[in-house]
Amino acid sequence: MVRQDFSRGTEPGVFTMAGTEVGLVTCYEAAFDWAVRSEVADGARMISVPSNNATFDRSEMTYQQLAMSRVRAVEHSRTVAVR
Repeated sequence: MVRQDFSRGTEPGVFTMAGTEVGLVTCYEAAFDWAVRSEVADGARMISVPSNNATFDRSEMTYQQLAMSRVRAVEHSRTVAVR
């Protein structure tokens, strides 16, 4: 059901939006502390976690990803936006 050809980028995923540094991590990367930590270390003040929930059909993954993103927000004292 889920594609197997995803891969991590090679450059920091931090960009500026409305004067705020935002760290971009995929829904998959939100499962790993080190992936979010690297964006915070690169200056992210907020974490953005885009997701294509249609990929997961009617599974529980959508809810699991939201829960993981919330954990990362608390862990790194950052606001998280999941879309």
